[in-house]
Amino acid sequence: LFASLTKKDFSDFRSSARAPNSLPVALDDYVAFRTDRRDSIIVLLVDEAQNFNNTKQVRSHLRALHSGVRGHARVLLVCFGLQATIDRLRDLGLSRIATDHTRTIGPLSNEEALQTVTGTLDVALSGFTCDQGSFDGIRRERWIGAAAQAILAESANFPHHLANGCRAFAALALAEGIADEPPIEKLREKCREHRKDYYNVRLRPWATHTTALALGFTSIQSTDGWTSATHLTRALMASDELGNPVNQETATAVLKEMWDNGYIKVRAGMCRPALPSLSSHFKSVRDTLPPRNEVASTVQAALAAHGESQTHDSAR
Repeated sequence: LFASLTKKDFSDFRSSARAPNSLPVALDDYVAFRTDRRDSIIVLLVDEAQNFNNTKQVRSHLRALHSGVRGHARVLLVCFGLQATIDRLRDLGLSRIATDHTRTIGPLSNEEALQTVTGTLDVALSGFTCDQGSFDGIRRERWIGAAAQAILAESANFPHHLANGCRAFAALALAEGIADEPPIEKLREKCREHRKDYYNVRLRPWATHTTALALGFTSIQSTDGWTSATHLTRALMASDELGNPVNQETATAVLKEMWDNGYIKVRAGMCRPALPSLSSHFKSVRDTLPPRNEVASTVQAALAAHGESQTHDSAR
């Protein structure tokens, strides 16, 4: 038995003195509505679990789900999320749920990504015809090979971006028709647009710090992608999107919230995006900033001054 809940639905189940187990009660009512059997198993799917960031509420729900629904229906909780999210949920009580019922979302290997995209495009172009006719074998293979490499290059092998890339390719094939070469540049542009839309939604709580985050994460990095938390804090303090300076408490809170939501990793005073595709997103933001962007200029000046002071400190 599958119960489908939106993020808002899930958030509406708030524990109180009068209704300490509102979520299992609601699920029990759902079981009664759907079936007369009380020995049911409910499979509760939580997609993008990193969006559930109310620690107290999540712990309460997990405790209730462990105990079952009024002692009748058993609940299997299946969580899809970033590795950092799954680790955090384990700390809150997910460790008592069988590990077979958690799934992490992360980048595929190059081999897995290429196999997935190539197979998908192969199906998409199977029997494809338009006004110009249909593909011959050689041209079809050339289209699939070139398009797959373009999608992989713009997706950082993240499943959601791979899927969006395949959809963009199908739309372009229908719009462009059959030519000697696929519209690769248009495809890459569409992939970048989808990636931007994807992260604009997920990073909306920190939208007023987009430029600072993009410059902070991409202006100075070690070889393995880690950036000093002090460097990032300085970037955030320099200016928000409205050109206003930010105090240190707010800048630190931004990084902590991103860490709590699984978007960045933190280690020994260093930070980095949790996913390569998020790093690519920040680089795209940096590279597409208008040349006369006052916010960017303010942030860059602050980072440059900070870099100079670090150099002088090292020399001393």
